[in-house]
Amino acid sequence: MAGTQKMKVGATTVTLSGMTGYARPDDNNRIINTAMDGTLYISDFGGKERYDIPCALSTTDGKQVNTWWSAMNTIIFFYDFDASASASINTRIINPTRPMEKWFPTGWDTSTSKYKGTIILRQV
Repeated sequence: MAGTQKMKVGATTVTLSGMTGYARPDDNNRIINTAMDGTLYISDFGGKERYDIPCALSTTDGKQVNTWWSAMNTIIFFYDFDASASASINTRIINPTRPMEKWFPTGWDTSTSKYKGTIILRQV
């Protein structure tokens, strides 16, 4: 992960505390057709950015992310806030199920993070 990452909708901002497993996979839709003479045709559509961000969040931030997901809000995602506060893209959470799940840390863990999950963002 490169620097601090933030998500923002309106005046509400959530700062992501990234964990290992951060990925920025290719997210191109592709159609592959084979003609009767054996010629292979590959068509790529789009080229939108996608981010898979495993993170642990506070209870307030975890509930906020789940609210944005259920409302299908457009989120301004600052993918490298440290390098440039203006480096952002409009995204939407595309998880098939709720992105942040309640997490119960062990008794000796003093972490304030109460929600864990992987947020999948795709450029709008």
